Amino acid sequence: MFLKTGVWILLLFIALSLHCRAQDSDSLQHADSIKKFTNRGYFKSYITDVGEVLKAPLPNSRKNILLFGVFGTALTTSYFFDESVKAWSSEHKHRSIDVLCQYVFEPYGSGLYPLIITGSMYAIGSIIKDDKLRYTSMNTLKAVVISGAIARIYKISFRRERPSTASSNSEWFKSINNNSFISGHTTLAFAVSSMLFLEYKKTVWIPVVSSILALGAGYSRIYEDKHWLSDILAGAIIGYGTAYVVYKSKSWLTIIPQINPNQVGISVDIRF
Repeated sequence: MFLKTGVWILLLFIALSLHCRAQDSDSLQHADSIKKFTNRGYFKSYITDVGEVLKAPLPNSRKNILLFGVFGTALTTSYFFDESVKAWSSEHKHRSIDVLCQYVFEPYGSGLYPLIITGSMYAIGSIIKDDKLRYTSMNTLKAVVISGAIARIYKISFRRERPSTASSNSEWFKSINNNSFISGHTTLAFAVSSMLFLEYKKTVWIPVVSSILALGAGYSRIYEDKHWLSDILAGAIIGYGTAYVVYKSKSWLTIIPQINPNQVGISVDIRF
């Protein structure tokens, strides 16, 4: 299983890097220079971005109040469909879906594979000198680490029983090891896919493929009777929200316009 999924993931991101190198006119690879790397900037940005992620849900603006209302309503509504979705999923098993969930979707959100993905992206970006791919890999890793930590806190706090062991979806604060809320797989899958979507949104296939993988990862957890629908939706919100905050934060990156008689471009200072 490891070799099969590892191979397709590696091939996917090799294709991604080559495609983006040729197609993405905004790639940071066209920067005049990357001036310096320090140990301080990138790792210090984790602290800054954690603060931004924690502040994001606060009702300090109309936009935040609206988003909080939309997500809260969606999450509450999904709770009432938990058991019906579980029943529907159990009635629609198929060998092809089994294979997709086992070898593609479920591993995509597994804790190890996002690390393989980000490591492969950074390595390939270094080899082919694609600065945007390296930058994206570092931001993706940050989103994975932060969202994964948040998911773990939720699991320990709410201790919800998984569908496979619960008699209903209302068994909270009971589980010791089967902590269902929120879905960690879905959180990580959406953190990775959302960052790719945001960084490469001007391309065609990358947002489509990354979205399919994230949604598939979420559905695989329902299909395999590991999570309720509300667990999945909460994980998706946390994963996307964290990736969006990290994407919007440029706390470790400085971009300086460069204009000279022969060329117009940018100089990028990454503090790593």
